[in-house]
Amino acid sequence: MDKVNQIPVQAIIGTRTYKILVAPDEEENVRLKLKEIQSIYNNTKKQFPNRDEQDYLSMTILHFVTQLNELLPSTTSDKQDLSEIQEKLQTLKTILSR
Repeated sequence: MDKVNQIPVQAIIGTRTYKILVAPDEEENVRLKLKEIQSIYNNTKKQFPNRDEQDYLSMTILHFVTQLNELLPSTTSDKQDLSEIQEKLQTLKTILSR
């Protein structure tokens, strides 16, 4: 992917901020997924107070992996659900490939 055509997005996950580059056609989806990730993170922090930052991040990742596992067995022939899985994986890949 050409970096010249990418848009910088500030990704806030937990207490960390990451500057990532995304394709213009992926920007809206990435921003929505980042909000979802932060929401899950905040809910986890409320449910389990006095934990380490790494614990909250781990539990947030576990939440998304669990969602993916629930979708996988029943969606091998369903392109729409498979597309949702691919979007979530792409979002995680974008964030982690910083």
